[in-house]
Amino acid sequence: MRYKYSILVIIISITLSGCAHLAQEPKDSEARASTAIFDEVSELVGEGNIEEAIQTIERHLQAYSVDQHSRQQADLRILHARLLLQAGQSARAQKVLTVLLDENPSRTEALFTLSMLKANDGDEKEQRKLLEEILKIDPNHVDALTSFGDLHSAAGQLDRAENSYLEALKNDSESFPALMGIGQVSLKRKDYPAAEEYFDRTIAIVSDFPFAFIDRAYCRKAQGNFTGAAEDLSKAIELDPDYYWNYIDRGRLNLLMSQKTNAERDFLQAARIDGEHFLAYVYLAGICYKENRWNEALQHYTRLVTLKRDYYFAYKPLGVLHYGFGNWEKSIRYFAKAHDHDPAEHAYLLMTALALKRLGKAANAAEYLRERLHRIPQAAWHYEVARYLIRPEYVSPVLSRVNREKNPEAKKRMSFYIASQYLISGQITAAKAILVDLTVQLESSHIESILTQWELSKLKKGS
Repeated sequence: MRYKYSILVIIISITLSGCAHLAQEPKDSEARASTAIFDEVSELVGEGNIEEAIQTIERHLQAYSVDQHSRQQADLRILHARLLLQAGQSARAQKVLTVLLDENPSRTEALFTLSMLKANDGDEKEQRKLLEEILKIDPNHVDALTSFGDLHSAAGQLDRAENSYLEALKNDSESFPALMGIGQVSLKRKDYPAAEEYFDRTIAIVSDFPFAFIDRAYCRKAQGNFTGAAEDLSKAIELDPDYYWNYIDRGRLNLLMSQKTNAERDFLQAARIDGEHFLAYVYLAGICYKENRWNEALQHYTRLVTLKRDYYFAYKPLGVLHYGFGNWEKSIRYFAKAHDHDPAEHAYLLMTALALKRLGKAANAAEYLRERLHRIPQAAWHYEVARYLIRPEYVSPVLSRVNREKNPEAKKRMSFYIASQYLISGQITAAKAILVDLTVQLESSHIESILTQWELSKLKKGS
């Protein structure tokens, strides 16, 4: 992803700077027109109006005869090809470049643009061949050296990548694609201070390039400078307010800084930008779930599994939420899914059985547990609870196990299932007494703790 983006960066940088000589003192009417077109196209590209910039160049090229010996015309045609490539019109760009190279096979900028086209097409072999050809003509060609650095970096050949970038910087110390590339090499090596320094240099040269701020934020975060990282991500968002991942990254950072309100705001904005990507909903659901905002949590988790059906971390909270809301069939489905993914967590079996009972299917619940009882070690507390839920009339064995249990947390969790069976059996007073006692004892992250609070809330409302 980053490698492909760096190619685009090179296109933009060369597009805006490669025609600078057109602004020299014009000698004739065609040269004066080229000077004007450079200013106009530069402004259009800066505003992101690539299609309009292409049309402006094409109108100019139609108005003046193409002179293959005119440097202004050749550079303008190269600029045309690059903009076509940036606009995704590779076939048209290829035609322009073919004509240019037929006229002069040694035009390094045309060769380099063709190498970018091959990179866009995923033809790395041909891209390398073209870059090698460029360096034979001009061993100091900064962008060819930088592209080789990108290729080496993408292949994990960090030493070779670093050498290519340094060679490029030797010829142009302000080549920001080379600075970005070597900064990313330092990131991969986890040399965060060095990487940050390279990104500092990049930002000093090009202060409106959001990815430099994003990468520097990563460096700062890795070094514990959360405030500086947040500032960089905010700047990146200012420069590109519609980029999904900036909000995800800043939201994560806000969570690290315990700024949950700001984090939630970022994740909501990410979801507005791209409602088809699942990750924002992971964080939104988690925040709401931990804050007992059950309706919002259910909404976000439901959207999450709609987008990513195999996101198994959602199965447990969905089972809990649907149980709490009385959606017994959905609760059964998600607790079963949770157990399929994590068969060592026997509480999912117990919760599935409870949901079946609440659905009025006590016989099915008993059969469900009988078929799976062998999966639970007899030494585990879940085993005795399962036997109780199969035959709730025999309460003495499970009560005895609760009294013998030495683990306080296990003792409390077992009590929740006894209270739940009491509720199902209509023994409301006995159930409520156990649940009230559990609210101040259970670890809040357990299924049993969350549902204890929920059941008590229902009892207080007379549900």
